[in-house]
Amino acid sequence: MKNFLSESKSLVTKFFHATQGLSFNADNRTRLSLGCLQMSLCHHTAIVVLLENSCETTSFSVQRVQFESFIRGLWLNKIATENQLIKYEEDGDIKLRNILSETIELPIYNNEIFKEFVEKRINEMHSFAHAGFQANVCHQTSESLEPNFTEDEIRDLLNFSNLIAYFACCETVEVAINGEERIPLLEEAYKFVVTNRLS
Repeated sequence: MKNFLSESKSLVTKFFHATQGLSFNADNRTRLSLGCLQMSLCHHTAIVVLLENSCETTSFSVQRVQFESFIRGLWLNKIATENQLIKYEEDGDIKLRNILSETIELPIYNNEIFKEFVEKRINEMHSFAHAGFQANVCHQTSESLEPNFTEDEIRDLLNFSNLIAYFACCETVEVAINGEERIPLLEEAYKFVVTNRLS
């Protein structure tokens, strides 16, 4: 687990360097979508730091905001109409349930690996964000009240968080005026996740 956490930490550095020195247009769509994508990358950093410091419960809670930030950023960049962009600015929010299905149908994300991860984790993300039953039982043992996560559960969390961070980085690079082609990063993302997937 220490090695995998170390790999995840190295990805934080990788994504930081990949998104530095980029130039972007100043239009509303770009500005709003990049704000969400950068938040998603920051949440990935937080998850790694929290796990390094044995704060498992909070790290599991943060995965939802990391995921939602990415989905909102992707939707704002590739799907939202001009009127929806205006409504987002006026209302200050977009309900995830209203945009998730169409967002993960975008061609490059419409694949078994990503959909499997989302389907597997969506209920867990909700439970940890809102103190649901699944989160509750992971925070106690038969003898005491304390975090009770297995290495496999933590590894799965890191796998998911790393994948979303890869995607957020890819989308950021693609939006940039001087960004590199994102396909190599996406291929690397899927290879990383498949290689580290639990049996």
